[in-house]
Amino acid sequence: MEVRNRNLLAKAEPDTVVTNNVQSEKDGKSGISRMWDSLAPKWKNWWVRAVFAFTMIAIFVLTIQLGPFGLSLLVFLVQLKAIQEIVSISYQKYIQQNLPQNLPLFRSLNWYFVFVVSYYSYGLTIQHLFDEFDDRSHINQLFKSYHLFISFFLYMVGFIVFVLTLKKGFYKIQFKLYGWAHLAIMLFMTLGHFILQSVVSSIYWFILPICTVICNDIFAYIFGFFLGRTPLISLSPKKTWEGFIGGMVVTILFVFFFSAYLAQFPTMVCPISSQVSAFPYTLNCTPSDVFTPTYYTLSQLDTGVYLYPCQLHALVFAVFGSLIAPFGGFFASGFKRAFKLKDFDDLIPGHGGVIDRFDCQFLMASFVYVYMITFLPQTDLEKLTRMLLDLPTEDQLLIHSRLSSNLNSLGLL
Repeated sequence: MEVRNRNLLAKAEPDTVVTNNVQSEKDGKSGISRMWDSLAPKWKNWWVRAVFAFTMIAIFVLTIQLGPFGLSLLVFLVQLKAIQEIVSISYQKYIQQNLPQNLPLFRSLNWYFVFVVSYYSYGLTIQHLFDEFDDRSHINQLFKSYHLFISFFLYMVGFIVFVLTLKKGFYKIQFKLYGWAHLAIMLFMTLGHFILQSVVSSIYWFILPICTVICNDIFAYIFGFFLGRTPLISLSPKKTWEGFIGGMVVTILFVFFFSAYLAQFPTMVCPISSQVSAFPYTLNCTPSDVFTPTYYTLSQLDTGVYLYPCQLHALVFAVFGSLIAPFGGFFASGFKRAFKLKDFDDLIPGHGGVIDRFDCQFLMASFVYVYMITFLPQTDLEKLTRMLLDLPTEDQLLIHSRLSSNLNSLGLL
């Protein structure tokens, strides 16, 4: 009996030691750590998303203070990361096919083409934004005059190198990867061009659409998290009608008042000129009519109200950002399902990759560009003046003569 008791005690000792170790580990943790461990996975994800959402908002606000240069750099970095995420998917698919890892210059060529398209898209625009740094040297004039030709020549170099690297037995996969990379580059560079044109018109048309999508995304998530019961679309099982409708209502209210707030600041509404100040970025001008308070008569109530015309345009952005822009997210969800991905990347904890976070923003950017060209056309006198000054002297004299004749006929000279 005594031997049996000793055996039972010996068997029990390891369990006791393990229990004591676990207890000591728990005692060694701080209160915050124990509280975090006690949270359900759903709430852990909530807090991670919230922390990094505020972090991204803080970075965005700081970038705004840098003016057009900071915003252009932010757009460019987002483009590069989005292209990298899409190209990586194709590369991973190539890896999964168990093919030899000896395709020559695959990654290098992709990034070379990114550089060429970036030069074409940003070259002249960036130069015009910062003309005060341009001493009008021969080299600068050369790059301006032959920008398109230089872009084409650089692309031809990459095209020839690609043809020379075609390898027997790999033709099909090489052309697939070539087409995949070009699709990603052209798509995101075009969208970046749209965004940059909004920045040049005024920072207002850049900030308002972005904040519209951010607001809708945040409050759709909040309403869906706490009240969501009815699934919205099978592509995104976590999206609900409650979140969709709640996010839209809050977005419309937010955008209506936020647009009026932004319209009060010259830095937000003035077109970007060559006068780029140091940090923090400042700009002054006479606001256009769309940013000037206007009295709107309400005939049925025999009264009226002062509104900024931009508030009415902002409501259009709010409706688009709530009803149509989310389909950019649904499209991205379908794309991930097609390739059996949870996220495009793990760059942003709780949010995924850049495309996961900016899928709706890309769709919104294209809409804003089309909307402004259609309903808010602007004559860019600054850009037109720069183009005239870049002309040869004899052409400038000819234009001067024709303008003088026209103004004379109108009796203005």
